[in-house]
Amino acid sequence: MKYTIDKMLNKIRNWIERQKDSFTHHVREFENSLTNAKDGRHFIEMRLPIYKITKEFESALRKKYEHVLSTIKIREAHKKDVNIVRDLYNISWSTATMPFNPIQNSTLLNAIKNPDITILIASQDSEDVGFIILKVEKNHEKVGNIIGIGILSEFRYQGIGTALAIASWDFFKKKNVSELKCKVFSENKSAYKFMTRLGFEEIMSPVRPTF
Repeated sequence: MKYTIDKMLNKIRNWIERQKDSFTHHVREFENSLTNAKDGRHFIEMRLPIYKITKEFESALRKKYEHVLSTIKIREAHKKDVNIVRDLYNISWSTATMPFNPIQNSTLLNAIKNPDITILIASQDSEDVGFIILKVEKNHEKVGNIIGIGILSEFRYQGIGTALAIASWDFFKKKNVSELKCKVFSENKSAYKFMTRLGFEEIMSPVRPTF
């Protein structure tokens, strides 16, 4: 009997390890699809320690964009939203200054299922207009990664990206992360300015993703 139980426990342990390996593979595949730089172009890595998001800084930002924030609703994406996120991603990133590869439903579904990845969707007047993809890294300390953000072209420069960024701050603070990180395509000047306005600073400039 003991042998049978031990055998079953070993099978369960092996299954759990396979699931972990599968999740790791899907996360890497997902991140690669977002920051694909096979043509040799570069990304700038940036960071924002969580302690720098002070109440004063956040309050000033909220006040500046309060006319927009009051019209924006933000929700977490679930399996039923995969087509919405796919379309937002493909449409918004195809018109942005950065490398672009269309994303598939299967890739997004794997991301949504992953407990370390969260996708938030922004809507205005009942229309979905943007998204942000967040990931919590669990190493010696927790780090929050903004993997990607996209706004439909006709809704850019109206504060929707800021609304998503503030929502990501709220999310990461609840996860007790110590700092936030992101990668910005070196030729995307507007994205770089946007992240610096949010308090992000360069770690190294420029770097090539090591995927």
